[in-house]
Amino acid sequence: MIPDSNKNSDDLRVQLKQKSTDELIQLALTSRDDEGDAPSWDAIWALRYRATREVFEAAKTLCESHDPLKRMVGVDILAQLGLPTRSYLDETLDIFFNLIDTEQDNRVLNSVGVGLGHISPEPRKVKPLLKLKNHPDPEVRFGVASGLCCEEDPLAIQALIELSSDEDPDVRDWAAFALGTQIDVDTPQIRAALFKRVSDPDDDSDAPGEALLGLAKRHDERAFEVIVQHLEAGNAGILIFEAAISLADPRLYSSLVKLRDDPDYANSERDSLEDAIVACKNQV
Repeated sequence: MIPDSNKNSDDLRVQLKQKSTDELIQLALTSRDDEGDAPSWDAIWALRYRATREVFEAAKTLCESHDPLKRMVGVDILAQLGLPTRSYLDETLDIFFNLIDTEQDNRVLNSVGVGLGHISPEPRKVKPLLKLKNHPDPEVRFGVASGLCCEEDPLAIQALIELSSDEDPDVRDWAAFALGTQIDVDTPQIRAALFKRVSDPDDDSDAPGEALLGLAKRHDERAFEVIVQHLEAGNAGILIFEAAISLADPRLYSSLVKLRDDPDYANSERDSLEDAIVACKNQV
C-alpha cells in the first residue's frame, strides 16, 4: 500500500503542535545538518506558526548565543514569525540589523539576508544590507541579493545591478531574478544590466533566463530575437516560455507551434509551451 503523504503530514503537524517551545527548538537544533534537515525545518515552521511571545523570546535568545548554529536557527525562526501576518516585526529588524553589524559567521549572515528577503517590502532594511554588498563570501552576497528582492529603492536597485555581474552564478541568478520580475521599475540601467546577463554565453546559471523574462516583461524589443534563438535551437525551457508569454509577440507563434511535437519536453514545460502558444496566437 502506498503511504498517504497528506495523512503523514497531518499527523506530523499534530505531533509538533503538542510539543513545547523548548522541545521544538531542540528538534530544530539537533536535526540540522547538511544531508537532510527536513525535521529541523518542520520544527521551525511549527514555531513560526505558533508565534507567541515565548517563541519570540526564545528565538531572540538563540540569536544572542555564542553558538553560530543556534544564532542561525534563531534567525530562521524570526524570518517568517507569525505568517501570514508578521509578529514582533520591529524587534526582529533590530535583532537582524545588530547581527549585520556584529556577526562574524558567514552562514548566519546568509540567513539574515535571506530572512530579510521574507520581510518585503521593507525600506528600513536597504541601508543595513548594503554594508554586506561587497562581502568576500558569496553566500553572504547571495543573502544581500535575496534580502533586497522586491525593494524599489534606488540604492537597492543599484546594488542589485552590481550583484547581477557578480562572479558567483547563484548571486547573479538571484540578482537577475530580483531585477527582472520582482520590481516594476523600468530604467535604461536595469535593461542594460538584464541584457548583459542575457547575452553572456558563459553563464550557465538561470540568470540569462531570468534576465530575458525581465526584458520581455518590459517589452524590450531585444527579447524577441533571443527568444527566437532559443526556440529555433530547441533548448527553450520554462523561463523562455514565460518570456514568450510576457512578450506575447505574434511573430513567435510559428516557432512555438513547431515545438509541440518535441518529445523531450516534460509535462511542466509542455504546459508553459501551450500557454505561450495561446498568448502569442491571441495577438495574431
